[in-house]
Parts: sequence; structure tokens; C-alpha cells
Amino acid sequence: RVVATASHLKFENNERGFSERDCFAICSIGSSTKAPEAAGYIGNKGIGFKSVFKATRRPEVHSGAYHLQFDKTRTLGYIVPAPIEPPAGWDAATSGTAIVLPLDKGDDGERILRDFRAELGEIRPSLLLF
Repeated sequence: RVVATASHLKFENNERGFSERDCFAICSIGSSTKAPEAAGYIGNKGIGFKSVFKATRRPEVHSGAYHLQFDKTRTLGYIVPAPIEPPAGWDAATSGTAIVLPLDKGDDGERILRDFRAELGEIRPSLLLF
């Protein structure tokens, strides 16, 4: 599920939640939990998550018992997250994973939201099959 508001973009997934290994991978560059035979496909190079910094300064990852916030304004903030509180009502056993991209007013959040909605509307349905 994708939620787009004037204050944030949120991507929710009902998967099992992150493991410790997944947390290390999302913090790394060139490290992935994807199988080696997936080489050449999206999501195995260890840099994909870093693209969220085009939309926000402080992306959040909520997955199972892990709640992390990256901060590109801090030294090493792209790869060294800080722990944060879970969202209200978060149930580690059933909530899956949520990536939250707060849209700062100083970052022209309205433009980012407008561009996101336009790009989302151009995704071909066949691209979503996996």
C-alpha cells in the first residue's frame, strides 16, 4: 500500500519484517540480502534504498521490532541510522514493513508529492508483476 499526503510518502508491505541481516544490508552500500543468482536484476546491488534521499532528508524504516531513521544532514547519516520510536499502534508481530519519507516544507514537499503522483500514474501495470 502507498500513502501519499502533503506531509509524507509511506510505503507499506505485509511481508515478514526485517531480520538483523536485512537491517545491516539497508545500511550498507554494495551489500544485499538478495541471492547471487539475482545479479543483474533490481534490488541486489545494495544502493536502491539510498534513492529515497531524493525525496526526504530523514527516511524512516519500521519493520518488525526495528525502527530506524536515517538523516542525510548528519555525518554518515546515509548509512548509520538512529533508533526511533515505533508509530502509534505498531504491532511488531503483524505490522510488516513501512518506509516513511517525511516531506519537509523546506524541501518543496508539494512539488515532490505532485511529481510522485505524476510518475506513479505512468507506471505500466505489467511492471508491477513479479
